[in-house]
Amino acid sequence: MLHHFPVRRVLVAAAVERLLAGFRTKFDQVFATPNDGPDRLDAAVRLFWSIYQEPPFAAAWELYGAARTDPDLLVSVLPVFQQHKDKVVAIAVEHFPGIASHPTGMPMLQLTIDAMYGMALERHLVGELPDEAQRLELLIQLASRFQSEVKE
Repeated sequence: MLHHFPVRRVLVAAAVERLLAGFRTKFDQVFATPNDGPDRLDAAVRLFWSIYQEPPFAAAWELYGAARTDPDLLVSVLPVFQQHKDKVVAIAVEHFPGIASHPTGMPMLQLTIDAMYGMALERHLVGELPDEAQRLELLIQLASRFQSEVKE
C-alpha cells in the first residue's frame, strides 16, 4: 500500500481520515433517528463516549502521537483531525440547536468534547478508569444543567 502514496505522511493522513470517517458515519447513523425525549442528551454523550472507547479511536491516538513529533506528518494529520472535530461540533449543533445561540453554548460544547477526549486518551494509556462511570455521569449532569439553562 505504501507504493500508492508518495510519502509516509500522506499514507498516515489517509489512515486517520479513514478512521475518523468511520466515527462520523456512526454519529450520523445514530443521530439520524429522531429522539426528542428527556434522555436525548444523555444518549448523545454516551454515544460519543462509546465511540471514543473503540479500538479505531485508540489507533487514531497512536497516529496523533506520531504526528506530534514529526512536523511533516503533523501538517497532514492536523487538518484531518480538525475536520473531524468540526463535524462533531456540527452534529451536536444540528441536534441541539440552542447551543449555538447561547452566549456560552459553544465553549460548553467544546468543554464536553475535550473532557471526553481527555478521558479517552487516559483510558487508552492506562486502561479502564476506576472512576470512569462517575466522571461520565458528572459530565452528563453538567451538560444537562446547561441544556436546561439553554431551554429557558
